[in-house]
Amino acid sequence: LGDVYKRQVIDILNDMTIVESVDLYTYDAELGLVNIDISPTFDFDSGVRDDAWEIFRIMSVFYESDGNWVTERPRFGPNLRVQISTATYQCDEGSMRDLADAMLSRALWETNCRVR
Repeated sequence: LGDVYKRQVIDILNDMTIVESVDLYTYDAELGLVNIDISPTFDFDSGVRDDAWEIFRIMSVFYESDGNWVTERPRFGPNLRVQISTATYQCDEGSMRDLADAMLSRALWETNCRVR
């Protein structure tokens, strides 16, 4: 992602009351992977899941613009990995698209995207 988009994403995350700090933000163009490490404001299991869910929903909408998905805009990455506290979630393009279209429920997101 370009510096402008990186700043926009970090600004969005930093504006969320659930985010204490964005500790790492990288983009791997070869893998199409945006990797974000976040320190949550409140660090407890159910809170971390809530925070991660909210971040993924916001990012899925941020990535989708004018009906064009990220893969049609090479400067964006279709995959998102978020490390928040002790939990890691990674959604591929299909899951991110379903989140943006509100077709991926929270339960399916937890099942499909939690890295175990």
